[in-house]
Amino acid sequence: RTGHLAQLFLCEVAIVLLSWKFSAFFVSRLLRRRLVVVCLKPLLTGRFLTLLFRHRRARRAMLVFLRTEGVEHGVVNVLYLDTALVELCREQDTAEILLQIVGRRGMGSFLRRFIVAVPPDLIRRFLQHKATAKLVAQVVLKTKAEASAAWAHRRRQQLPA
Repeated sequence: RTGHLAQLFLCEVAIVLLSWKFSAFFVSRLLRRRLVVVCLKPLLTGRFLTLLFRHRRARRAMLVFLRTEGVEHGVVNVLYLDTALVELCREQDTAEILLQIVGRRGMGSFLRRFIVAVPPDLIRRFLQHKATAKLVAQVVLKTKAEASAAWAHRRRQQLPA
């Protein structure tokens, strides 16, 4: 019970930090350090990420955070938390919430920068889990995949080999 209350409190703090541009910029800079992400691993569990993702103000906070300059490098490091992300991906409403975020203005540029920044072996590691591969497939099928594929084809020299 105490652990759950602590996670709820930390979730509220995280939402506040991600909602303000200045603190979102600071968090994105911290996440660029892989050591910081490794130190946060005991906190960033699947249960915590699910609470954070389902928070009533999570969509707005994620939009502010993902529109922050250079955030893609921090998000790449978060992919190393694949066990926690798999738990989040197993939740039934994750695809729906992700689609609400991905479809917003400014998210296309984040996804493009993220595709260029993420190492191919990390994507391979992330997608080897059935839950994450299924979630990515659901999101791609329900978005404008043709536009993304055309962009990737035009910019293939920028993409990792």
